[in-house]
Amino acid sequence: MDIYTELALLAVAYILGSIPSALIIGKLFYKTDVRQYGSKNMGATNSLRVLGPKAGFAVFFLDVFKGFLLVALFTLNIIEAEPTHFPIITFGIFSVIGHIFPVFSRFKGGKGVACTAGFILAYAPWCFLIGLGVFILTLVITKYVSVSSLCTILSMLISSFFVNTLNAQAPDWYFTIFCSILTVALFISHRKNIVRLINGTESKFSFKSKTK
Repeated sequence: MDIYTELALLAVAYILGSIPSALIIGKLFYKTDVRQYGSKNMGATNSLRVLGPKAGFAVFFLDVFKGFLLVALFTLNIIEAEPTHFPIITFGIFSVIGHIFPVFSRFKGGKGVACTAGFILAYAPWCFLIGLGVFILTLVITKYVSVSSLCTILSMLISSFFVNTLNAQAPDWYFTIFCSILTVALFISHRKNIVRLINGTESKFSFKSKTK
């Protein structure tokens, strides 16, 4: 695959990630701009809190799909020519960047958790399943989405060291480096949540909509 095709696909990945699922669903079906309620974040968690479980899960699956699609086209060999200038994970990273800094909504999007989950599902399914298990278990125990998200990325960072070694291959250092950077980025993006957790003011997970 030539460099121009790969650059075009990176642009596609960014634009795909930029599609504001929460904004579209909120305005189209609920006549509500989620940026004006709750945490004012355009992610699945705020959509769930503001609009209710149906909207929240719809936004979650759409955001997962944004990260999943292009990486899956490579890993499933639907796009046969493997990129030579960029690792496959680069296309997932660009979709996550698009989700966090979307060109369609003034570069203010979500925190990138669901989109990242989709990318990892396509690239390293076992790592995704471990993270999903940690997320669900932590959420059940603590009722905090923020704690669950941070524990999930830590579990993925640890499991990233074993993505290829289970198949007797060399570790995938690109993926481990990505998970390391992502861990730091998520802790930074959740800094307000961490402060609220310390102060005991962080909101717990609930299926109830706050606009009703």
